[in-house]
Amino acid sequence: FQRTTRRGAGASNSKFAGVADQFGRSLDALMKTLESSDVSFVRCFRPNPNQSPKEFDDALVRTQLSSSGLVHAIQLARSAYPDVMTIPEFIGRFSVLAQAGGAGAKRANDKKACEKLAGGLGLPAGSYAVGHTKVFLKARVQAQLNVRRAEAVQQSARVVQAHARGLIGRRAAMRQRNAAAEKAKAEAAERERLRVEAERRAREEAEERLKLEQEEL
Repeated sequence: FQRTTRRGAGASNSKFAGVADQFGRSLDALMKTLESSDVSFVRCFRPNPNQSPKEFDDALVRTQLSSSGLVHAIQLARSAYPDVMTIPEFIGRFSVLAQAGGAGAKRANDKKACEKLAGGLGLPAGSYAVGHTKVFLKARVQAQLNVRRAEAVQQSARVVQAHARGLIGRRAAMRQRNAAAEKAKAEAAERERLRVEAERRAREEAEERLKLEQEEL
């Protein structure tokens, strides 16, 4: 009986160990998935007490936002650094705003280049922080930089368009000048041909008259 009991206990322990190993592997796989993902949390609220469609109770929603702590969490996030970008992303996106952004663009992973770029953008002290791999921005800083970047891109596009229009205009004017020169050359050649033809006819007529006069004599 004791031998059977020990054998049964051993099987139970092996089964428990197998379940524990499977749980550990599942937990490791879940952690790897979470670490490689951009996790977002969606908080749902009741739009109205009756849960009827196309009806929004502003007071009820405000109460839920306040009681859930979401408003306080947003305020805390905005008081810190709500916007986070990697150093290569920050340099690649906003180096166009710097007057001397070429060095930063060549060293896209350099923390010092990122700090130099942020300082060159005129960001106030305390509105950003540069870590080892990421840049942390205060609220509305990234939005302001995006507006400045859009204006700079538009200005660059206007300059490129102006150069392109100038190049197209110069090529069109050159084609017109070349066409006019070719036309003038063709007209001159035609006039010369007509002159030579007229002189030939005049010589032939003079020779014909001279021949007739000699025959009459």
